[in-house]
Amino acid sequence: MKKIAFLALAGLMTFEASATTVMTEVGASFSREKVDLGTPTMEPFNRSSEVNPHLMVGVYRPAGDGLLGVGLDWDRSNGRNLLGLRALDYHYPLGDSFEVHGFLGGARLSDTRPAYGYYYGAGVSYKLPYQGWSIGLDFRKADELARDKEPSDPAGRQDVYFDIQSATLSIQKRF
Repeated sequence: MKKIAFLALAGLMTFEASATTVMTEVGASFSREKVDLGTPTMEPFNRSSEVNPHLMVGVYRPAGDGLLGVGLDWDRSNGRNLLGLRALDYHYPLGDSFEVHGFLGGARLSDTRPAYGYYYGAGVSYKLPYQGWSIGLDFRKADELARDKEPSDPAGRQDVYFDIQSATLSIQKRF
């Protein structure tokens, strides 16, 4: 994940500052977490679904008809922090009012030991009549977040896997 972050930031440093767009996002995220303890006798199970706060900040540059950039998401999942790096985040306008976007990257879940994995998603936003403001709806997945087992975890495979799916409703502001 460090390599992905370094490459994304290095690419952004090559752009002129005058054409840079900064986007922030504040909202609520509804998430569901699936846990696979890697034991032959225990099936993967879902932890309770919950609503948590969501924050995002990103830096974007013009690319074709849209914007290309990087973003960092912060969410909570069952009392733990989930950081998602949007290493490639592309926003494409659909007319004057709507925009769609998709992203790929990596995620880190703060568990007893950190768990790392893939992070991807897509969404749509509606531009409000106020300068730079919009409302967004995202569907995201932190996939195959893996961490080493603790001695107290059940015997079986060496890693514990987490999959976190979420839907986020947010207010966005561009600067």
